[in-house]
Amino acid sequence: FTFSNLGEGSYKLKLSGSGVNVLWYGDTTNPAEAKTIEVTLSTTSDPTEPTKLDPITIIGVPVDVTGTIDVADPTGVTVSLVVPGAATETAPVVATAELAPDGSFTLTDVPSPGSYRMIVEKPGSAPVARDVELEPGAPLADVKVVVPPASGVITGSVLGPAGPVGGATIIASDGTTSIDTVSLTEGAPGTYELRNLPTPGQYTVTVSSRGYASATRTVTLDGQNTQTFDAQLVPATGSIRGHAFVDGAPSRGVSVTVSGGELNRSAGVLSQGSEAGSYSFVGLDAPGTYTLTFSGEGLVPQVRVVDLDPATSSENATGIDVSLSRERTVVQGVIRNVDGAPVSGATVSLSNGSQNRTVLSADSPLGAFEFSDVAPGAYTLTASLVGTEPVVVLVNVAAATPTAPLDLQLGAQASLTGTVLSAAGGPAAGLPVRLFLPAQFPNGDVLAVTQTDVNGGYTFPSLAAPADYVVAVYAGQSSADPLDSATVRTVPGSPTTVATFTVQLP
Repeated sequence: FTFSNLGEGSYKLKLSGSGVNVLWYGDTTNPAEAKTIEVTLSTTSDPTEPTKLDPITIIGVPVDVTGTIDVADPTGVTVSLVVPGAATETAPVVATAELAPDGSFTLTDVPSPGSYRMIVEKPGSAPVARDVELEPGAPLADVKVVVPPASGVITGSVLGPAGPVGGATIIASDGTTSIDTVSLTEGAPGTYELRNLPTPGQYTVTVSSRGYASATRTVTLDGQNTQTFDAQLVPATGSIRGHAFVDGAPSRGVSVTVSGGELNRSAGVLSQGSEAGSYSFVGLDAPGTYTLTFSGEGLVPQVRVVDLDPATSSENATGIDVSLSRERTVVQGVIRNVDGAPVSGATVSLSNGSQNRTVLSADSPLGAFEFSDVAPGAYTLTASLVGTEPVVVLVNVAAATPTAPLDLQLGAQASLTGTVLSAAGGPAAGLPVRLFLPAQFPNGDVLAVTQTDVNGGYTFPSLAAPADYVVAVYAGQSSADPLDSATVRTVPGSPTTVATFTVQLP
């Protein structure tokens, strides 16, 4: 529209008419009633350039559209009003609602007057459409639409080289809806029938059975509601091959089990020769899905799933390889003395509370220890050397995962040190000093013998502790009676000083 020959000033523009409810102008949205548009013209405006208003959109009076849909099953049925003249798939939707259990529906706030197309959609059936005319401000009631039942049928038979194939699976799909059945095993073996297919429609029919390659055909249901597809299946077999190693190398006692459907077969993995580590299964039905289980005594099992399908040229699967790990593992490490040097002869114990294993640290490699075939669990590792305080650590053993090497340092060993002085004054050098257990003194077995140095000092290293000992000093190597003696108790990890002996030399 155009208004000409307007002078300077403010003007009001109002739009009215039958059925008009809402007037939209510019950025005004959701107005509750008709709006009056104000436009101001000034002398600064170019009279040759008209003032252009933004587009004006009029929405009619909203009304309700109600009715019923005659359909066998109202589940999932939707009713929509769309703008006519556009394709159903892309038409703008004015209103939509789901069908109530009693088959009724209500579409609210539909602008009137207007011409619309009502679309009734049910999963598995072709859409049903009808035209709807709305008068200004007048609701439309008692709309009735009948959805015809799906009446398409696909029949046929499934045959193999030896005759009818019963129990085959037949699936018909139009891209959104799928219907399936199986071929008969009795009566008329191999025959099948797919009913209640929406028409018109185009379906992809796939026939499959274990041990056969699948057969597929496109079937169109148009004016003729019944079509036939006879499937001729071709036998198909496949194979699975691969390698199974233990910690990266062939090993005895590894087995593989293949299962799927009614099949359950086992095979051993070769452990020697040029094909060591390999396994194979042949003559497997294809298409088919198979589960491979790899196992062996003391090994952590592994599982693989393999699909064999001639339709994708994958009926022969190769390279199905696994690397197994031993369930039991090794706990190892090295024991060091107080100076940090590896030490042999240390006692190392591994205990889980109910079982205890003990080894000595090795001479070669010096200080090393190892516990093999250790089951998963929590353990206490204790290391000790004569006269030292035990070192205790906790070790968590996980299946198939070697523990990190342990490095344990012991404290100092128990020892006895002392001094022998002469009654005449000064150190008593060169005198023999003997060490006894209390029960063996004075005439029993001697545990150790040493000799005083130039300062009269002596030492007995690496002694058990805590323990009681008798230290005795003698006038000479052949002397039977001591010049003096003392009972002393050792302390773990510490040197103990013996009281000074003062002796009368002969």
